[in-house]
Amino acid sequence: VEAALQKNFYVCAYARNRERLSTALGSLMGHESLEVHEADVSDSAALLEAIQGAKAVICTVGPRPETAPGPLATALPQLVAACRKCQVERLIVQGCALAAVPGEWWGL
Repeated sequence: VEAALQKNFYVCAYARNRERLSTALGSLMGHESLEVHEADVSDSAALLEAIQGAKAVICTVGPRPETAPGPLATALPQLVAACRKCQVERLIVQGCALAAVPGEWWGL
């Protein structure tokens, strides 16, 4: 988000938890080129609204240890369908490489 805003891109951030996003972005939350949508990844109507007009979508949905295996498996088909419907040119998905199963030792 920070890099995109620095390069003068308009960013629409779709987050399950606005407060966690605010903590992560700090002062960037007030940036004039940042729009934030708070909704669950399973809300297809909100998803369509958020990506309407986008040229690219970057998905970083991943589990927290307490939600493993996480929402990506259920969210991805909806995201792909929404991108196709909105004629998004690029969809980039980052699978969470540092996810752990509850009780699993991370070893970091």
